[in-house]
This record gives sequence, structure tokens and C-alpha cells, in this order.
Amino acid sequence: MAAPAAAQKLAFRFRDVKGEVARMTVVVGGATPTAVEANAATLKGHLQAISNAHVSLVITDYTDAAYGTAATYQNVEDKAKLSWSLNGTIHRYQLPAPISTLFLADSETVDKSQGGMVNLLADFNSFVYAPDVAISGPFLTTGFLGGFRVRQPMHRRLNIYIKDPTETIPAE
Repeated sequence: MAAPAAAQKLAFRFRDVKGEVARMTVVVGGATPTAVEANAATLKGHLQAISNAHVSLVITDYTDAAYGTAATYQNVEDKAKLSWSLNGTIHRYQLPAPISTLFLADSETVDKSQGGMVNLLADFNSFVYAPDVAISGPFLTTGFLGGFRVRQPMHRRLNIYIKDPTETIPAE
């Protein structure tokens, strides 16, 4: 499949119940810039349906500060790691704070037949592209390798300032 006439790299922000934030960045394509916006809105809705976090599109919802829903996997540290194979390359996306029904009975393996996951796979099959849009088409449903649940701590950036320059240890 050929590259789309219009494409844009978009970041979706996931805010959990505690206010912690995670991001998912994807390339959304379409026939026109207006179609890209419509596709991004569709993807946002489908991501919201399978996440306990509140999903917002960074480029348009910059004042949106709503919080997620308290549920089994309410924290953005819990993620469903989804993998696709496209042109011999593995592409991975992490869905923060997934809903518990997204998983099979083992609570670890993503159920690709779950309704919200079917919609997400259709989005990736239709208008979500690999980072190198020029040489690749959208992710095909047949290229979906699967997914599993992971829990990864947030990568926090912390600066510690020294209050007294004569001290040899940092002050906290």
C-alpha cells in the first residue's frame, strides 16, 4: 500500500487516576489534512475505550486535565505492550492503564478478539503508519503479533540542587 497523501506524527497523552502521564506517539495518515484530523479523533476514541486513563490528543487538547478512572489497572505504569511486524521490522506500542477485559483469563495476554482491540486493529490496518511512512503502508491486521501486560515504573527526572556549595553531598 502506498504512502498517504497527508500524514502527521501525533502524540496521545494518557492521564491516570493519580495524575501521572504517559504518551503514545503514532503516525496517522489520510487523503487530506482534514481526514488526518478525523482519523486522529477516531483513534483517540478507540484508545479511550480500552484504557482506564483519560486520553487526550496533545496537539489539540492541551488544556485537557481530566483524570482517569479507578479500576484494576488504573496506573500508567501498567501497560499492554502491542507488537506488529511490518516489512521485516517489529514495531511496538504501549497502551497505558489498559482495561482488565482487554486480557485473556491469564490477565497477561492481550485478547485480540475483544471489541475495543478489534477497533484498534482496524485503525492500525486503515490509517496508522509506521514511522517511515514513505516506504511502508499501514500496519496490517495479519501483521499483529500479539500483546502482553507489563508493569514498568515511570521514568522520572529529578534534579537535586546543592544548597551550600561547600557541602560535598547533595541536599534533598
